[in-house]
Amino acid sequence: MSEDKITGTLAFTVFTAVLGSFQFGYDIGVINAPQEVIISHYRHVLGVPLDDRRATINYDINGTDTPLIALIIAGRSVSGLYCGLISGLVPMYIGEIAPTTLRGALGTLHQLALVTGILISQIAGLSFILGNQDYWHILLGLSAVPALLQCLLLLFCPESPRYLYLKLEEIFYYSTSIFQTAGISQPVYATIGVGAINMIFTAVSVLLVEKAGRRTLFLAGMIGMFFCAVFMSLGLVLLDKFTWMSYVSMTAIFLFVSFFEIGPGPIPWFMVAEFFSQGPRPTALALAAFSNWVCNFIIALCFQYIADFLGPYVFFLFAGVVLIFTLFTFFKVPETKGKSFDEIAAEFRKKSGSAPPRKATVQMEFLGSSETV
Repeated sequence: MSEDKITGTLAFTVFTAVLGSFQFGYDIGVINAPQEVIISHYRHVLGVPLDDRRATINYDINGTDTPLIALIIAGRSVSGLYCGLISGLVPMYIGEIAPTTLRGALGTLHQLALVTGILISQIAGLSFILGNQDYWHILLGLSAVPALLQCLLLLFCPESPRYLYLKLEEIFYYSTSIFQTAGISQPVYATIGVGAINMIFTAVSVLLVEKAGRRTLFLAGMIGMFFCAVFMSLGLVLLDKFTWMSYVSMTAIFLFVSFFEIGPGPIPWFMVAEFFSQGPRPTALALAAFSNWVCNFIIALCFQYIADFLGPYVFFLFAGVVLIFTLFTFFKVPETKGKSFDEIAAEFRKKSGSAPPRKATVQMEFLGSSETV
């Protein structure tokens, strides 16, 4: 797989790897549309009130008609563990088997498969398909299909070449409620529209990442997200005075997702792998995935409370966070497109103002500047 072209083995291996990313996305999106059905079901079975937040937290992709909430929590925990592994292992694996000139394009397929899974789950979750009292458990159980297929296909996939040599991842949780707040009459279909845009612009990123560069796309996406977050809040603030502001908020959400998928969505998953050599790479990816999912968990758990407290100003908070990371990326993060680990390490040293190291092999281990050991 060292030649800079797509072979049958490479295509098969990448497809198998991103099956996990597809399931990852399915698990994210599937909890959104049928929430009311599931809440209603457990109200009937348990005979006790169950609010939206508890339903979201306790909801499980492996759920059945059992009234045992403990089983739901256990299943959701196992699913979360798997998604956490996928968020680190898939980008790392693809980055290690892909030729240098295709590393960026193939690396974005992780995010493309993820958002495709989100879109499919949102469509399947419509009330006239599977998001109803009779079939919601089937909707959840379908997540087992890509997992089983991946388990079978992985038996025929090669090990990472470098492993043989060394022996050694808010909008999709609460999109429907956000559209309801913005005054959209059919929020479920608007959510599906977001999922479709999500998938389309991830595909656009696949086409642009090797031409425009990782850093350029990332910065463009972050700047766009900043302005969209500002307009989302302005639309909600002025909604009572101008009813047409609901369309401003909806447009801002669509554009927010578009900018996210152009850069900040797919690029960090494989860009982290490009910063490090084989030795520290797994640890770096694990820390990146851990940070991502800690923040993800906090947002999923606390967003509704923050929104209740800040009201229509909630997205100004997100705009501030985006601005901070935009500035950090501009001043500290180098371009990695088409560069070796040596060249990337040199860029890091240039930005930090440090002198070249005496022992390149030591510097390599920490900055990902070479593949030699």
